[in-house]
Amino acid sequence: MLLSRWLIDIYTRFAVRSFGCCGRHVEIRPGLRCREPARVRLGDYIHIGPCARIYAEGGLAIGDNVIIGPQVSIYTANHRYDADTIPYDTFLVPGLVTIDSHVWIAGNVVITPGVTIGEGAVVGAGSVVVGAVPPLAVAVGNPARVVKYRDSEKYSRAKEAGRFYMAEKFRSRCVLTRLRGKGTRQSA
Repeated sequence: MLLSRWLIDIYTRFAVRSFGCCGRHVEIRPGLRCREPARVRLGDYIHIGPCARIYAEGGLAIGDNVIIGPQVSIYTANHRYDADTIPYDTFLVPGLVTIDSHVWIAGNVVITPGVTIGEGAVVGAGSVVVGAVPPLAVAVGNPARVVKYRDSEKYSRAKEAGRFYMAEKFRSRCVLTRLRGKGTRQSA
């Protein structure tokens, strides 16, 4: 457990150096593939799951406290298919992807260029997001459709109390590290 945590920390430190802007306490699992990382902006307390794919030619902005599951693919540009060549030409049509704060994107999700995912939204596993997802929405399917909304009062209370999963996870990891360090010194 300690070795795997150490490897993830090393991998994260190496990966975040290439991003255009990176907040504090970002955790990136191994296997990330990112094209044009200088066009990626990450907020604080971000988790990017294993084997994620980010094609950031059109730009990617991710807010605070966002969890991105394993094998998620984010595309921020598309080929021009109505060109003089078939099936497309070499020109890319950029489309900034914005993922607001406090969003959970489950595993195997595909996000297409120009999409905005609103604050507090949840995108279900295997979904294909082709349009905007409103704040607090739970969207699933191909194409992703809103099936319900999170409880706004419960969400607001948790937000006001600062109850953010990744922040709490990081704080508990720091406490465990300090406790382990004290235990080691005492037994020596």
